[in-house]
Amino acid sequence: MRKWLATPLALAGLLLVASGTARTVDSAQDLHEAVASQPAAVTEAAVTSGNGWSLLTSYNVYSINPNQQYTVTFESGAVAERQAPYLLRALHELNSLGVKLSIGGVETVEEGKCPPRGHIHFTERYRPLGKAGFSQGIPCHDTTNKSAWGGIVKIDSEYDDGSWTLPSYGRWNVNVHEMLHALGMGHANSDRDGDGKVEDFECPATSYGNTPIMCSPNGGYKTEANKGRLVGPDEEGIKTALANFGKETP
Repeated sequence: MRKWLATPLALAGLLLVASGTARTVDSAQDLHEAVASQPAAVTEAAVTSGNGWSLLTSYNVYSINPNQQYTVTFESGAVAERQAPYLLRALHELNSLGVKLSIGGVETVEEGKCPPRGHIHFTERYRPLGKAGFSQGIPCHDTTNKSAWGGIVKIDSEYDDGSWTLPSYGRWNVNVHEMLHALGMGHANSDRDGDGKVEDFECPATSYGNTPIMCSPNGGYKTEANKGRLVGPDEEGIKTALANFGKETP
């Protein structure tokens, strides 16, 4: 067995530079005091809300992983045929913002369970929130870093069986709204009038009257040219969620 001989550390004249200051260290005690006097490293905290956007931190989602390939899947070919076309405009926008998102195929996900990593699984259910005309998006989170894992989307089947009618723009906006919930984005609503309550439609609007697609209810553009597209605050929320990846979370 090789033995190592402990010898005093030669410290005389050692120059310690940190935080823009220099200090000469001549002993172990000086080194200990010098290191202890330096400020702790500051870790930047994740930003979870802004003007017209928020993250679903109640589901432990604080970021979108810019390195993760996210894929939209469907419970059947018929569901894919009905639901996928409404996502295409937003998909291209999300890609341009840095979200790796694509349209995939059919898979089976056990009811009440999260899909495989990176999958956003579209299903159709009758009144998933118990209210006519309302759909639901549920995010899952990565337990290692609290980023968006993927999630489940439940589109109200009433849209397609004729028992609930939405305008064309509403149909596009609903699908994108719920997909973004599955990516961890929350509602755009906040207490803008200061009455102590966050109410329906209480969202910022552009000079043209357009509210974020994440406004509840009925957010998003209401024109044929822009239906299914993100509004400015939605884009800011997505960019912040991407930038949050790796930042400090509670």
